[in-house]
Amino acid sequence: MNYSAEELEKFLDHLATKGLMPKPTVVARKGACSKMLSILDDSEKSDVREIDLDELTSRFINLNGTDYTPDSLKTYKSRVSKSIEDFIRYKLDPLGFKVKQPAAKKTNAKQSTETLQAQPTTTTSLPPSPPTPDTQAAATTNQPSGLTLPIPIRQDLVIQVIGLPYDLKQVEAQKIANVILAMAASNEF
Repeated sequence: MNYSAEELEKFLDHLATKGLMPKPTVVARKGACSKMLSILDDSEKSDVREIDLDELTSRFINLNGTDYTPDSLKTYKSRVSKSIEDFIRYKLDPLGFKVKQPAAKKTNAKQSTETLQAQPTTTTSLPPSPPTPDTQAAATTNQPSGLTLPIPIRQDLVIQVIGLPYDLKQVEAQKIANVILAMAASNEF
């Protein structure tokens, strides 16, 4: 059987096209796998079962650590690990394969709201803007409305772009880039 990184990518595509896993989850897993596995040479990519995730993560940090927050690195490692685990289970029993669903936590609405309010959603040096009805509604929902993308700006500053659509078009990305460029104070560092 073929357990290559290329087959892993095909497996993730299969999960999305067959509706076995939510598409945003597949996109997030593919992104993490693509970035982390890209540092491996072809022989290391030939069998994902042989990958030592701790070693891979250490190497990834050595090569790209300053570009990612510790939480992002932890999330990437988890996504790669879960992807490989699901891939191996699928290869062993394609007909009986089911995606493991995370255990549902029993909480009431008040606990959920308190938990959400206690968690910061962005990391910027700008003062927070007053909440609008739209931002208040977004803060109280458990469903993410899109991709959250951490962007390291400086050594001590990481911003987050929240709500990017998973199927972002190049024209839309350029529009976002133009808005951010317009906010720049100067070209000097």
